[in-house]
Amino acid sequence: MTAMIAGLVAFVLCHLIPRSNRVRGWIIGALGGQQRYQIVFSLLALGSLGLIIWGKSIAPFVHVWAPPPVTRIITMAIMLLSLTIGTAMVWPSNLLKLTAHPMLWSVLLWGAGHLLANGDLASILLFGTFVVFCATAMKSLNRRGSRPTGTGATPRQEAALWGLGGVQWAVLIWAHPTLFRMPVWIW
Repeated sequence: MTAMIAGLVAFVLCHLIPRSNRVRGWIIGALGGQQRYQIVFSLLALGSLGLIIWGKSIAPFVHVWAPPPVTRIITMAIMLLSLTIGTAMVWPSNLLKLTAHPMLWSVLLWGAGHLLANGDLASILLFGTFVVFCATAMKSLNRRGSRPTGTGATPRQEAALWGLGGVQWAVLIWAHPTLFRMPVWIW
């Protein structure tokens, strides 16, 4: 579990430290420019995600609670919403009139849904960290003036968005046992 926790700490720090304009400016100067900063930041974020994924895959199962079977159904519904909101980052949607943070909402819903369906310590740490991180990031960004900027979408675009979310959802349900060694449908 140490590797996963180290990855979570690295992920959170590499996203929190640059929030200070002064610190970010110092890092950009030390690295020799914005482009190098973006490369290093991306590598750190990807590396920490890799460490999180690998750490979770080797973490021991420590039972904390036994989620009732209905939580899997609730999680599946939450995931449809999560994937659709995440898609709104790159697709016209009226959802963008509601939030300036579709990716953060998507990850927060992903984490919250998985917290419902998983009762082991590693899952609680993993998903709980992302829920707290996304909630605090949205609050911080809103405090700094971030506001929804969506201009709206046609009914056809909105239907396509939900269709794309549904396709991603179906593929993920199908691939989940292979990708994560955990079937979604357990009765």
